Amino acid sequence: MSSPARRISRLPPASYSWTGPMATMARPLELCTGSLTKSLSFQWQPWRWFNACTLQRFFVGHSQRITCLSYCSAWKLCASGQIDPKGGQGPFICLWRPADCILLTVLVCPLHEDQITSLCFSPDGNQLFSLARDSANTLAMWESFLPGKTPCGITSAGMELPHVYRKPVAKVATGKVGGFGMVGSKDAANFQVAIFDAGKTGIGLLLKFVHVVNGSELLGRSAIFPPSSAPRHVLNCAWMDGECLACGDNGYLYMFQ
Repeated sequence: MSSPARRISRLPPASYSWTGPMATMARPLELCTGSLTKSLSFQWQPWRWFNACTLQRFFVGHSQRITCLSYCSAWKLCASGQIDPKGGQGPFICLWRPADCILLTVLVCPLHEDQITSLCFSPDGNQLFSLARDSANTLAMWESFLPGKTPCGITSAGMELPHVYRKPVAKVATGKVGGFGMVGSKDAANFQVAIFDAGKTGIGLLLKFVHVVNGSELLGRSAIFPPSSAPRHVLNCAWMDGECLACGDNGYLYMFQ
């Protein structure tokens, strides 16, 4: 007894091929409709859908597992951080363009160890904050890290890329409890970031606010929770009109001004 064939509304041409740098392996494909069977031969490209209408781009610039990602809409840039490749250079941050996946800048902070846990851009895109796992859980602030930045955008024409920067503008220790999440406010005039533990079991409770003073100094203050309803961890945070909303693992939502 034969099973009914899968119905397909439209058959592709009998001869179908894809071309490109990854077109290296041919695979047969059989499509059935009613009593009609066609055998197709095509070049297999892993990043394309079968209809060859969707194209994926891949950024290749990291040497180990990527741990965080942030996007800057002002300059249309991505920042991604990774774990320590164990080669003595420490974890680093890649700044790259999603439009063409070109690596523009590599940021390496000597105090960052183990892994980059979180990244955050300021609203105007002129500052990047990086948080890492090290003995002091250091928060670093970077400026002037984009080569060829002009009012019309970022250009890499005639430049040797990528650029490597090793000296952040400012850095501050956030404490013994590691922060795994960081959210920036939307207020460019009074920009600040909220650092929280993101529910990492066994590490401890952390919620700290850090803002920039005099353009190059980082000043932090810790959140104070009510003793009767303090959470064990802060799972997530969001900013609303200058106020920070924090979600605790006990079901409470806290608001800080």
